[in-house]
Amino acid sequence: GKITPTVGVSATSGDIDIQSTGAMFILEDIVTTTGDIRLSTGESAGPGEQLVLANKAKILSNSGDIFLSAGDDVDLHMQTRVATAGQLFIASDVGDLDAQGTFIKLDGEIATQFVDMVAGDDDDKLIINETVANQFIFSAIALNSHTNAAFQASGRSPCNVGMHFEGGLGNDSMEIYFTLPQDVAYFSDTNEPNSGVINVLNNYTMSFDGLAPLHLSGATGSLLIDATSTPGTTFLNLDDNAISDDGFMVVTADGGVEQTTFGGFTNLTLRGGDGTETFNVLGFDTTKPLGLGGPLAHVYLDGSNTQGTDTAGDVFNVRVLPGNIGLHIFGGLGNDLINVSSDAPTNLGSIDPIEGPLYVDGQDGSDTLVVNDKGDPTDDVATLTSSTLTGMGLASGISYANIDQLDVFFGLGRDELFLMLPLPSPVQPPLPSLIRIQGGPHDQDRLTVIGTNNPDVADEAIVGTFGSSSPIQIQEVEQLQMFGYAGPDRFINNTAVPSFIVGGDGPDTLQGGSSIDSIFG
Repeated sequence: GKITPTVGVSATSGDIDIQSTGAMFILEDIVTTTGDIRLSTGESAGPGEQLVLANKAKILSNSGDIFLSAGDDVDLHMQTRVATAGQLFIASDVGDLDAQGTFIKLDGEIATQFVDMVAGDDDDKLIINETVANQFIFSAIALNSHTNAAFQASGRSPCNVGMHFEGGLGNDSMEIYFTLPQDVAYFSDTNEPNSGVINVLNNYTMSFDGLAPLHLSGATGSLLIDATSTPGTTFLNLDDNAISDDGFMVVTADGGVEQTTFGGFTNLTLRGGDGTETFNVLGFDTTKPLGLGGPLAHVYLDGSNTQGTDTAGDVFNVRVLPGNIGLHIFGGLGNDLINVSSDAPTNLGSIDPIEGPLYVDGQDGSDTLVVNDKGDPTDDVATLTSSTLTGMGLASGISYANIDQLDVFFGLGRDELFLMLPLPSPVQPPLPSLIRIQGGPHDQDRLTVIGTNNPDVADEAIVGTFGSSSPIQIQEVEQLQMFGYAGPDRFINNTAVPSFIVGGDGPDTLQGGSSIDSIFG
C-alpha cells in the first residue's frame, strides 16, 4: 500500500530506507547523521506510485547520499529542502510497467555535491520552478553530466555542471519557469541525441541527454541559444509559436539544436556557430506573457561562434519586425548576405512589415545588405546616408555599418531615393563600396545625389549601370539628379539616363551621359 503521510524519521547513525508499493507523501523531516537515505515507491500497470515531498519537509543527510525513486512522479514542493554533503539521485518511471509519462518536478531547494536524474522510456518531463534565489547549490560535477566546447569558451559560471537529466526512449521534455531576472544560456551539442548544456549565470549549470523540446519562461532577463557545439546546424528560425498572443515564441533549428519555446525574456541572442548558417526571422509575438516576465525588446543574431573565430559566411533573412522590438545583426568574419523583405530571401515582397529599428553590422568580410520593396504598390521616398536608410515605408529605419555592397530595390509606385554623400572619415563613415539602385515598373523613379555643402570637401559621385565599374549603379531608374553645393565636386553620369547636375560653388567636374542632360556649374 501507500505511505501517507510519513511521520518524522531520524537516525543518529546508519541508513534510512523506506519503501512503499504505492504512493509516498513525505510531510515531515527525514534526517540521518552519517548514513544514506533511500526513499522509493513501486510500479504497477496503472498510475499512483508517486513520491511527494511537501509541507516544508526536509530530507537531510550530513554525510551520506540521498536516493529518491518512484514508479511514477517525483515531486519536490516549494519550501521543501533536500540537502546532503554527499550526492542526490532522482529517478522517475522506475520499472516502467505502464505507458503513462511521468515528471520530475523541482520546486524546493537542493544543496548537494550534485544531482543526477533519470527517467523511464515513456514521454517524461523535467519541470523546474524557480521559487527562491540560489535555489540550487552544487559543489561538484554530476556523475553522468557532460560539458561542451561552446560552454567552456563562454567563460560563464558556475563552470561545474552540477545537475544532469538523462531521458529515456520516449519524447522527453524540459520546462523551466523563472521568477527572478536571470541570464540564461542554452548550448546545444552532440554528446548524445537531444543533448545540451544550460547555464543560469552565477546560479547553476546542468546538462541533459535524450531531452526535447525545451520550454523556458523568463522573468525579464536574457536568453542565449548557442549552436557552436553543433557544427551540423545550417539554419535557425525565429517565429511565433502555435498559440497567438500568448507571449511565447519558438526557435527551431537543425543539427542538434532542440526546439525551444520561450517567453518573458527581455533579450534574445541566437548564435550560429561554426560554418554557414541561415537565420530566418519569420514572426514575433509581442504580447506580455502571463507571469512575471515582460515582452521581448531586443533580438541579437550572431553569425560567429562563441570564440569569435568563425570565418564562414552566413545569410540573414528578415521578413518582419514589430515596432517595439529592436533587431541587431552581427555578421562575423565571413562574407555575409542580409535580405530584408516580407518574403526574404525570395525578395519579391515589401519592407512595410519592418516597423522596428533594424541594426546591421557586417563586421569583417565582404558583406551585402539587400533591401527589397518590389511588391509595394505605394509611392515611396527614401534617404540613404553612409550609416542609415530611412523612409520607403520603414517606420524606424535601418542602421548599418561595415557593409560593402548595399542594394535597394524600388516597388511598384513612383519612388525616389536621396543619396546623401558623407563628410570624410572619421566625421562620418564612408559609403559602401558598391551601391545599386533598382527601379520598378513605374516610369518616373528617381535617384537624387546630395553633396555635403562643405567648401573643404571634394564630393564625388560616379553613377553607372548595373555590371559596370561605377561605385553607384542604377537600373530601371528614369531620372538622375546630382547637387554639389559648395566645394570642388566631381559628378559623372555614365548612364543614358537624363540627368540634372548642379555643381554649385567651387571648381567642379560635371559630366552628363545622355543627349538631354542639364548641367550647371
